[in-house]
Amino acid sequence: MTKKNKHIFLYVICFIPLIIVISEITLAIFTTLLGIKLPNKNKLEAIHLSTFDLITGTTRYKPSTKNSQTPNSYINRHGLIKTFRNTNKNNIKDIYGIAILGNSVALGYPAPHEGFLKKSFVNLLEKELIKKNESIDIVNLSYYEFNSWQENVQLVKYLNSNSNFYDLPNIKLVASVGGIQDFWGFINFLDNNKNEMMNDFHFANGFMSLKNMKQVKFINLFNKASDGNVITSLKIFINSIMQNIQKNSYSFSYLQLMKKQLNKSEPTLQMRNIQSTSISEVLLKKLNISMEEYNQKKSTFIKSVVRNYKSMIAMNSGNKFLFIYLPTKFSFTNQQENIAERYKISNLNISDLHLLESDYRFSLIKSLNKLENLNTYDLANKGSLDWFIDESHYTIKGHEEISKLIIPIFSEVLVR
Repeated sequence: MTKKNKHIFLYVICFIPLIIVISEITLAIFTTLLGIKLPNKNKLEAIHLSTFDLITGTTRYKPSTKNSQTPNSYINRHGLIKTFRNTNKNNIKDIYGIAILGNSVALGYPAPHEGFLKKSFVNLLEKELIKKNESIDIVNLSYYEFNSWQENVQLVKYLNSNSNFYDLPNIKLVASVGGIQDFWGFINFLDNNKNEMMNDFHFANGFMSLKNMKQVKFINLFNKASDGNVITSLKIFINSIMQNIQKNSYSFSYLQLMKKQLNKSEPTLQMRNIQSTSISEVLLKKLNISMEEYNQKKSTFIKSVVRNYKSMIAMNSGNKFLFIYLPTKFSFTNQQENIAERYKISNLNISDLHLLESDYRFSLIKSLNKLENLNTYDLANKGSLDWFIDESHYTIKGHEEISKLIIPIFSEVLVR
């Protein structure tokens, strides 16, 4: 390398980091002054740490003293979502513990993250139930992407541990609230284009904790790094840097916004109004499977879900159990708007998903109704567009409306 080239190299090494720092500071000031809202910058959000949970096979919140003292903290000392009330079973006798199971919908997303924890439907539910029964204490065991298998595991974990802690009440009523996460698992099961590795015996068709190739790849990388593979360890290190940049960088966030705008195209009127007319049409044109294969796969999947609920009912035997299927943006009405602009999965649009979800839900609830000691409630046909921020999560109004729907259900069960 010549002397001139060495100087150029040194200038590049010195100035690129400086340019990056200056651009980040400039964009931070620009964003703050103009009040621009970026996806990865939310002042109301209390950032809680997460860690891998070997028991449920996903992450969980990791409580810390520092984060718990922030004004908008939304987890308790056990890493569970805070609820309206927190009792001490050493001081209060006959606490009526209620466990809420579910995914991010039951967790309350995005209300807790935006500083509105008390307006999530679980907190509104507990607030109203306490007015009728002062011994009520709800524990929210929900977490992102929990399917019924993980709800089962989470409940076992709680029942194995709660006797060690004064603020974790004994459970007398369990409620699985949501239902949509298993549906997404069903859609993945129908997709013949998924990685063949998911058909391996050890992955159990993706019905349990390992649900996609992203998880499988992570575990394989982790195992190699643990065995001393330097290259794999370096990949994990680089990935962590990239994750940090995506989470915190102003430059990255603006680049993502620009990319989104450039890729955004105006759908034609024909594309906007693509309505599937029947399940058979969806199966043939979108999934390339026969009705016979569909029904066989549906039966296999629903049997798995039913087994999970049988397990949960049995482990908390003698106590009450509720299954409440909540509405989604694509379930509550046959008339789907802006189809081309909305969520797509496995080549399926919202109209396709509406048809499949209706059929799946009908079959699931029919099977669950055969279980003893399980009360099922189908609320999927309730709703309004202003209830939703996306296809399954609720606005503040949505949380209020959901609480109005489920409060009578819980109240009725409690007086039986």
